[in-house]
Amino acid sequence: MIGIPDSGERIVAALEGLPGVRTEVAGDLADAVRLARTLTPAGGAVLLSPAAPSYGRFRNFEHRSEVFAQAVRDTAPLM
Repeated sequence: MIGIPDSGERIVAALEGLPGVRTEVAGDLADAVRLARTLTPAGGAVLLSPAAPSYGRFRNFEHRSEVFAQAVRDTAPLM
């Protein structure tokens, strides 16, 4: 589980220490995608699952998903 501001640190703190749950905190959504690329094994999946509103960081949920999709494209390996 990779948490991002503003509530990600609290969520990560609540999950820390649970068996089988790896937790990390990223500075923002793009950093979280980069971190996920390094932590996810080949053939794995990364899920954007907002657990809290992100007012002030994104205009709305569509903008948040656009930023996520762009970060995925920006970090995609060249083929």
